[in-house]
Amino acid sequence: MSFHPAGELVVTGENGKKPKSYIWNTTTCQKVHCLQGHGIVETVDACAFSATGKFVVLIAGNEDHNMAVYDTESGACVAEGKGTRSSVIEVNWQDDSTFVLVGSKLFCQVTVTNSSFKKVNGKFGTNDQRIGSCVFNGTQALTGNLKGDLYVWQGSSIVGAPKKLHGRLIDAIAVSKNHVITGGRDCKITVMNKNYDVKFTIDLT
Repeated sequence: MSFHPAGELVVTGENGKKPKSYIWNTTTCQKVHCLQGHGIVETVDACAFSATGKFVVLIAGNEDHNMAVYDTESGACVAEGKGTRSSVIEVNWQDDSTFVLVGSKLFCQVTVTNSSFKKVNGKFGTNDQRIGSCVFNGTQALTGNLKGDLYVWQGSSIVGAPKKLHGRLIDAIAVSKNHVITGGRDCKITVMNKNYDVKFTIDLT
């Protein structure tokens, strides 16, 4: 499930060999579009609206994790193709043309080019590749790893040293106008400014 940036639409995906995804009006609870086919088979593993809500991407549960991008106004498919053999935990858009796929040992930057995709795998170097959630802070992608470190990505590369924020997996990241907030399996919430300076931590234990 993913909400439109304006909150007026939501997209959901089914399980099944030939799954359907629906774009719904959140006010009337009526279906706006039914999205099906174009390589999306077995299940819908992940979905997300683009930064302005102009497009929505669906990720299939087959071994190639096929991808399809739809125009949210017309419901037409504008791009389709194979994704990655690695399991996808989350997908998130940088803008209306580029999104990233994230999973354990996976960071893949995908750019929509005409009706197909250009994919660039992330460069982890010696860093732990077991990552989970992903959001964007401007042009920088933020991911958390199993050990509680925050990675800041510019393009397909990690910028600077990982930032140790939690004692266990970071599995929730949110970006607001003035803050970056992380939540970890250590039952702590860390609040930073947009430059990743820690302002305070809340211990929920």
